[in-house]
Amino acid sequence: IEGYKQKTASLHSKEQSRQPGKTSEEAMAELKGAELTLSDVAYKGGKYASRGGGGAAGRKPLSADGVLVNKMLAANNAFVNSSSMAAFDNSKTPNYKLAILTCSCPSMTAAVESALGLSPGDAYVIKVLGSSTIENQTSEVMRSLTVAVHLYGVEEIIVLSHDDCVLKQLSTSKLVDAMRKNEIRRTDMEIVDMKAFCGGFSSCKQNIRKTISFIQNSKLIPETVAVHGMMIAPKSLKLEVVVNGYSERIVV
Repeated sequence: IEGYKQKTASLHSKEQSRQPGKTSEEAMAELKGAELTLSDVAYKGGKYASRGGGGAAGRKPLSADGVLVNKMLAANNAFVNSSSMAAFDNSKTPNYKLAILTCSCPSMTAAVESALGLSPGDAYVIKVLGSSTIENQTSEVMRSLTVAVHLYGVEEIIVLSHDDCVLKQLSTSKLVDAMRKNEIRRTDMEIVDMKAFCGGFSSCKQNIRKTISFIQNSKLIPETVAVHGMMIAPKSLKLEVVVNGYSERIVV
């Protein structure tokens, strides 16, 4: 790690002294030969090899080719030394008293804030597959919402879903079969209720209502918090209000 830090410092100096007209792509190219050591895997020039030659006994080689993290580090180095940093507000609280519980599907990740007219940092955004919470007060989603309300001053929550969510119509057997192809045996899955674990549903709107009902009835979230439900169209990104949290309380 120390060796990597020294190389990074050297490359950082080169970056600062680069010509004004140099692009971020050119800056990244200068960093391409840098070596990064992560855990027991050494990455260099897009290849990886275990320090011991064969890795830990019984372990298979990684599927990743070792390129992506190096590209991200190079991009970050170019970014932090560019004027782009000035556009980002590093404040610790959201600009609006708003939390958004949305889906982690790639299409939603890219579109959500822009479709709502928000900028990065405007809202406290929680991304989880299905835009739903396991009905448990100690779930990750409920913990995040509790922190948002009580520590970040959030007064409104939007549960935002989309009709092409991967969890819609997801069956337990489909997920188990896919896991088996990756050599994960059912007996290795320390999960008693696979159906609950999958969290599949047939109706996105009904799932929104179910999620809102659980949030509203939770003793962790005050009754004064408005909880809205919205759908976003996959192609047009047009919003549809499913639940108006200003006037509706849902009981499922």
